[in-house]
Amino acid sequence: MAGDLTGVELKLGRAETHLAQLDRLLKDALHPDLYTFQIKYDAESGEHRYCVHNLPPIASDWRLIVGEILFNLRSALDHLACQLVVLDGKKIGKHTQFPIHKAPLYAKDKLVPVNLDPPIRDPNILKALYECQPYVGPSGEPMNVDRHPLWQLRVLNNIDKHRLLLGVVHALDAFNPMYLENLGGLPRPKMRLNPEPLEDGSPVAGFDFGGAEPPADFDPHIALSVVIDEPDDLPYVRRVPVVRLLRTHCGWVNHAVLDLHFRRLFP
Repeated sequence: MAGDLTGVELKLGRAETHLAQLDRLLKDALHPDLYTFQIKYDAESGEHRYCVHNLPPIASDWRLIVGEILFNLRSALDHLACQLVVLDGKKIGKHTQFPIHKAPLYAKDKLVPVNLDPPIRDPNILKALYECQPYVGPSGEPMNVDRHPLWQLRVLNNIDKHRLLLGVVHALDAFNPMYLENLGGLPRPKMRLNPEPLEDGSPVAGFDFGGAEPPADFDPHIALSVVIDEPDDLPYVRRVPVVRLLRTHCGWVNHAVLDLHFRRLFP
């Protein structure tokens, strides 16, 4: 039996469509003209702090779209698992899903190979399933599993199935470069960034000019983003803008999983 990747590709396409929608919404909501910064001098630290005002509210639609992207990516993987069962000449079971494990599985101190339900016999499929596991890493070497896109996808999708991702919050866009221009001959200031979720009036960044006043036209080009803040489960994701994070997840499922390991197995 041949198996069919149509459902996988449709689910991936749907995730990409939702991602483009989310990107447009967030770019409009976080346009630099819509929020402002007030500079406050903190005598204790010697910093000139940039505090943000007029933050747009977090829209419920943003959370829902994030959840739909996660669902479609996870669903694409489960569609793939079902078609691998068909490719192996078996019938899809009620519990057929794509395995995503944080660590190798053991039973009575014996390693349990990564497999599907019903079990797959084809060694090429089994090898590909193993190589995709978060604890293996893309180069075959161990890696920080919490940073692996498939493990993040599993955790975030499970959260979203039971409650909204409560931690969709504003944050400094740490991936946006700051250009410390127009220093007026002053030395480059010491800089401190706020890694925590932001509220209206929160300090975003502090600059220490060694007791001097910053030039009137000093502009560090601070940009904001929206992130997923689930520190108990995935502390790393709060550092990455949500569109950038989900684009990585989409690309990982599409290319690092489907294209690299499985597409060649289907006629």
